[in-house]
Amino acid sequence: SFPTRRSSDLYEYTGDRELLKASEAGWQMMQPYISVDGTPQGNEMIFNTGSRANSEHCGAVNWMAANQILLRMTGEVKYADATERAIFNGYPAAKSPDGKMVAYMHSPNQLVASEWSQPHDNDGDLDWWASRQHFSSAHEPLCCNSNGPRGIPFYVESMVLRSEDGLAVACYGPCDVSATLPQIGRVTLQMDTTYPFEDEVRVKVGTEKPTPFSLKFRIPGWCIAARVEINGGQTQSEPKPGTFVTI
Repeated sequence: SFPTRRSSDLYEYTGDRELLKASEAGWQMMQPYISVDGTPQGNEMIFNTGSRANSEHCGAVNWMAANQILLRMTGEVKYADATERAIFNGYPAAKSPDGKMVAYMHSPNQLVASEWSQPHDNDGDLDWWASRQHFSSAHEPLCCNSNGPRGIPFYVESMVLRSEDGLAVACYGPCDVSATLPQIGRVTLQMDTTYPFEDEVRVKVGTEKPTPFSLKFRIPGWCIAARVEINGGQTQSEPKPGTFVTI
């Protein structure tokens, strides 16, 4: 996830399409190593895969950041889907309920999590790094402690994006958004939802002046069926999972 993020970062600043191709290729290469909770397995190295494999918390944060950059650069739904899968599953699982401590590693398999949830001595053996599934505010090294809080800002900053002729709602959650669009002026969005704990998202739109513009909504790839209503009336086209629907 780290190389994928670095090359996508560089593409965002340079516009070199070879870097974008490298990022997309890196993203595809990572797919066999994504845990069932949506976060990358391993740390700097990937030792094994499956529900008993460890995921480093830094990997979860950087995976979300890489996906949000690729979402902004390509507009492809799969990157927003990958971000949501991580932030609503593996990312919070590695944090204590009050959010003040983090587990350096986490595993979806609770037997493994229990086995390795106690600190072990740093004697250089595999059991030392694998054991750091306990909650702490001072894991060594300190990378996960400082990276951990960044996951939520990475998610929030790309929830609503500018599109070629309006706005695109890429990720869902309760929020207030204010944007200034050329020829249109100030536009506000209010998202009222408890997503992901409910499937309905209610959006209230306000404009500075009555000028038409497009509003795109992401339809997650895992949707079985989706419906978009405007002021209580259903739109003409049936939204297709894995795409953006435009109103």
